[in-house]
Amino acid sequence: FLNKSIFFYLGIEALVSEDDFKLELGVIKHIEMANWCDLFVICPVSANTVSHLACGITKDLGTTVFLALPEKTPKILFPAMNTKMLDNSIIIQNLDRLLTIPNLSILPTKHGELACGETGEGKLLDIEHIQSIISLWPLSKTKGKVLISTGASISPLDDVRYLTNPASGKTGLEMAEKFLKKGFLVSVIAGTGSCHLFEKFKHHPRFKLVPAQTNQDFLEATKEEMSDSNLFISAAAICDIGFDYKKGKIKKNQLEGSLYIRRTCDVLKEMLKYKKPSQVFVGFAAEAELSFEVLETKWESKKVDILVGTEVNSGTSNNGQAIGFKADQANYKIYENNDISFSGLLSKSQLSDLIYEKVSRWLN
Repeated sequence: FLNKSIFFYLGIEALVSEDDFKLELGVIKHIEMANWCDLFVICPVSANTVSHLACGITKDLGTTVFLALPEKTPKILFPAMNTKMLDNSIIIQNLDRLLTIPNLSILPTKHGELACGETGEGKLLDIEHIQSIISLWPLSKTKGKVLISTGASISPLDDVRYLTNPASGKTGLEMAEKFLKKGFLVSVIAGTGSCHLFEKFKHHPRFKLVPAQTNQDFLEATKEEMSDSNLFISAAAICDIGFDYKKGKIKKNQLEGSLYIRRTCDVLKEMLKYKKPSQVFVGFAAEAELSFEVLETKWESKKVDILVGTEVNSGTSNNGQAIGFKADQANYKIYENNDISFSGLLSKSQLSDLIYEKVSRWLN
């Protein structure tokens, strides 16, 4: 949890000692700690702790610090208790009462086997999920909104078959995490095969996931989310081949010579028609070969602020070895201001750092 001072309180029964409240060098400990922390976390929050907090009753150092927190300090509670306790009207009322406190968020529980052996709601969220939520929790005012498209679209042929590509959505995942950490609202339009990657952001207050399947899904979702976005990162591998859709399943003896291929709508090109002067567009070009001429031609047809060329190969013509797709790194060339400003191998995390660095002069 870099760059954060966190008071992490294990919301379990604790013994209160005089040392917890001792005056040291003229400073009362719980007041000092309340003023020190950037983020206050209670995990897990038992029914007992919920009731103490809601009524302003202190039982240990953690609950005492809670009462002394400034309103501006973000507070996150992760409940965990038996289903019947979670559904008890007293606990429901106390949770609602806590939600009236400024900058306090109560995360949901999950369904599963509980500590008592019963099964139901009330199970603590997975530790990996909790860690992700805390590490990305915003500590400042929103800096703006970033829209990211990622993953692959599909072009249906009939009710059974479709055309797609191996894009994984990993680039969008790294971009989303980067901009969430920097304090932006982030909306991600992801191919349905990539949506699972964003599960860890599910309860983040500044994150929105919009699933998309077809080219048309991506277009409609982008139009919906674009109007109030400061930055659009078009990283999705949109299928540019379409078919005349046939209901049912086309029989084998009807396939040969019967498939009509057409071009689909270019989502990025369409959205450039609506681009505002204040908006920044980052486009991606997936190519088998990257050269200045290829990128210049791409940019001439879609004049984005930054064009990221990515070397890709599905593996079908490369001895089974995929390049770019599904990998954690790729060869990139970045085209901007009529020149290539970067060329080389980067992890997708490093690429997100580089893109943020380049667009931050417009966003800040």
